[in-house]
Amino acid sequence: MKFTTTKTELSTALSNLVRNTDTKQPFYANIELSEKDGKLQLKASNGVISIIQTIKADIEEVTPVAIPALKIYEIIARLDDNISFYDGMIISGKNKIVLPIVKELTLPNLDFETAMLKVNAENLIKALKGRIFACETNISGVLSGVCINGDEVVATNGNIMAIGKMEKLPFEEKIIDVKLANEIIKIFNDEDIYIGFEGNKVVIVSENIKIISMLKHGFYPKYKQIIPTSTKHEVKLNKHEVLKSLDLIKLMVDERTRACGLKLADNTLTLLSGENTSKIEIDYEDEEKTIYFNIEYLINCLRNIEEDFVTFGFSSANSACLFKTEAETTLIMPSQMSA
Repeated sequence: MKFTTTKTELSTALSNLVRNTDTKQPFYANIELSEKDGKLQLKASNGVISIIQTIKADIEEVTPVAIPALKIYEIIARLDDNISFYDGMIISGKNKIVLPIVKELTLPNLDFETAMLKVNAENLIKALKGRIFACETNISGVLSGVCINGDEVVATNGNIMAIGKMEKLPFEEKIIDVKLANEIIKIFNDEDIYIGFEGNKVVIVSENIKIISMLKHGFYPKYKQIIPTSTKHEVKLNKHEVLKSLDLIKLMVDERTRACGLKLADNTLTLLSGENTSKIEIDYEDEEKTIYFNIEYLINCLRNIEEDFVTFGFSSANSACLFKTEAETTLIMPSQMSA
């Protein structure tokens, strides 16, 4: 393989691909280079997510090769000029680096076709970005995925559930890996992309990038049955004021429980942990109530809500509580110490 390209083109593509290799498994530790329709094609996979990206390059010889992904990424990041590649030899300015190459390609064929649906990436990214914090990342089941269901994007770890609205898509309960959701957020911007499904895989295509990922298997929680249709009490909160108080109180929470209390009484919201308090004026004249939550759930919930004001709805100190805007709903279960 012989080609010349710019550092910007190559380093941008490599940054997308190197995240989706697995240096612990030789099978997935390389990036494959080949020619596709007069462009340089780069391919990487970690067994769950595979990415193909094409970039502009002057190609002299088209025999495909594979090279160590992390090594070439780190080398290109340290170079300043255009990049010439000659069968493992990288020449840039006064620098010459020789990398080992593999001519026996090992990554699976990713050139299958399926029916595709056009989607605006910006709308999808907006919905994903505010939900993925609620995924359970320490397991491999459906709760480590994001559920796309018509016009809703849902994520939950069993204690917190985040739901966002987006442009309606004509498919139901497709559960994508949270790692894929993160890649969509990092790679795409406001362009149109195309999404298709083939068996247990999802395919996402833009002008120069194709992503293929395994779907999550299993039954997603019946989240619509879990969300309260109404709550006994509702109060509007300025999320910035609450976040400022949470940032202070989190310094003093018990490291074992991470519990922070929300006390509502006499037009005041008091955030508390032990003897430590922070008060905010609100419009609330109902019965006094104190509800405890994991403080990280509260912080992540409010940070990921787009609007400045959010409605806090609850019926009792031990039932599911809602933080709502017109397009977003986050459900949080209280801690057992609520009263």
